[in-house]
Amino acid sequence: LYNLACAWSLKNDPDRAFDFLNQAMDAGFDKQSDALDLLKNDPDLDNIRQDPRFEAIQKWAETGKKPETADPLLGKWEIRSGTKAGEKMPLEDQPAEFTITEKQILIPVPGGGDGFVMSYKLDREKSPMQIDMTIDAGPAPGGQAKGIVQLEANQFTLCYDPTGEKRPEKFESTADNGFFLFRSEKKADPPAALDIAGTWTIESGMRAGEALPAESMAGEISIEANQITIPAGEESFVMEYRIDAAADPKKIDMKILSGPAPEDSVAVGIVKRDGDSLVLCYNAMGPDRPGDFASTAENGFFLFSLKLKK
Repeated sequence: LYNLACAWSLKNDPDRAFDFLNQAMDAGFDKQSDALDLLKNDPDLDNIRQDPRFEAIQKWAETGKKPETADPLLGKWEIRSGTKAGEKMPLEDQPAEFTITEKQILIPVPGGGDGFVMSYKLDREKSPMQIDMTIDAGPAPGGQAKGIVQLEANQFTLCYDPTGEKRPEKFESTADNGFFLFRSEKKADPPAALDIAGTWTIESGMRAGEALPAESMAGEISIEANQITIPAGEESFVMEYRIDAAADPKKIDMKILSGPAPEDSVAVGIVKRDGDSLVLCYNAMGPDRPGDFASTAENGFFLFSLKLKK
């Protein structure tokens, strides 16, 4: 994905370059050790480095936090209904979703094949807002359309004349006007996965509000894609785990596969990561999951602060 972003940058197509660059960041490129260096110095990105969108990408790599989209129009939209010349369009005749970037609308064709790529201009000063669209690529290149749009919360309504001869005055599609009318909802972004893989050292640990002795926190914790190995004297705990990234705070469920405890013992907890720091709080004795990162005599929870080993 990063290489595709570089390719479109070299072709001086910033919209596609940023589309793939954002996809790369979502896929975990921001966690690569050389990500920030590449963003700052890779000559393949010279054509887009002065674009205002690039600053947000670089900040994302520096902080590990995805910036929110300032313009609610941008992103992926799911079509809920479509009308053509007063006739309701079957869902199978409509694209399931489309994407709006800062300069283009990308619409797939139902059933496969080349989709539409349309450049657009939006006049936000008009009421309702006016939109002019030109087909840059797709089944009807060069075609133009005039329309109006309405954006309310996560609802997007578009009405347009596909001939480009006139502009709708209201959101209405009839046999007489021949307009298209689409109503869409913003597609929710999937929750970002929490990657905790790596080798970690324990900086501090508590159980039921009491600090754990230093000797019990010696050694290194190894975390793989779905398994945690914790040294415990001559043996080690080996646990499989699952993270619910949609929860806030993120939930983690752990089950002991082997070690000095009954197999299939389950611990429920919460976890958070900030760069090279990881905090884990869990209940090893019951079904009650921690609500915050605290270990007290009353709750009996374990609380660990870990540091990623370079």
